[in-house]
Amino acid sequence: LLVRHAQSENNKLQNSIQQFVLLGKKNPAEAKFEWMEMRQDDPELSAEGCQQAKVLGLRLKKVLKRHGKKGARIKILVSPMLRALQTASHVLRSCGMQGDVRGELAEVGGVYSTSRVLRGGVPFIEKGPGRALSKQQIEEKFPALFDTSSLVEQGPWDCNRGFESISESIARSNKLCAWLRSPETHEEVGPDGLLVLISHSDLLALLQSDLAGDNFKEFLESPDLSGSYSRRYGKRGEQLMSSSPMDQNVFSTYKTSPAASTLIDIPREGLQRVIWRNQVAPPVPSCSLL
Repeated sequence: LLVRHAQSENNKLQNSIQQFVLLGKKNPAEAKFEWMEMRQDDPELSAEGCQQAKVLGLRLKKVLKRHGKKGARIKILVSPMLRALQTASHVLRSCGMQGDVRGELAEVGGVYSTSRVLRGGVPFIEKGPGRALSKQQIEEKFPALFDTSSLVEQGPWDCNRGFESISESIARSNKLCAWLRSPETHEEVGPDGLLVLISHSDLLALLQSDLAGDNFKEFLESPDLSGSYSRRYGKRGEQLMSSSPMDQNVFSTYKTSPAASTLIDIPREGLQRVIWRNQVAPPVPSCSLL
């Protein structure tokens, strides 16, 4: 079960800036610089995202309960980025379970900082190491909810790596895909087991493309902020529409909405079987979320 985190503060900011572009109040170049300067390295959930995560927790509780009644093994793996941890906390608390934090589930690009610099009088966006959480900080923020044994003992979980290139992201996705198909993973989870990955839109897109056997490299675009912007809008800010997946790129073809899930049956060999894709939990009255 592939799950995207709920709306983050960065998602909220990006949506706001993109609306100005669509209305013709900002040009794409201005929007790109504004987004890059205002984005956070490792954002938390927005107020709307917190509500989305609560609804997601209630819905997945029912899904996991059905699997549990069948005696199936359930394992929940979570990205170490704050927005994914916050989303997972609602799922884990509602189910009374613990999640394993895995660095390989982090978003494409990783945790990185951005700043505007001038080179020969021309503005550029410079990327540097971001402020990622440490193992100790995760344990303090979410007591007893996560197994952090896979993370480094001291310092940020990403070891101040900085921006991850697209080739590094693809390699990470390939490795994760191979692990999901491996006999060891199938044996650990069991024939009727459920493996839940709580991660991010772009990483889940690469992973789904890998699992489907796509040759997506021909229509990849840069996954950083500017890539995130360009894969939805053209050079003049117009919204891009296409009826053919191959006319788009991997990130738009396999885009996952905030707090949405995709259930896939992954055999050791052969093609995957999609049970449902990009399913968002229906809204519930706020009083029932307490």
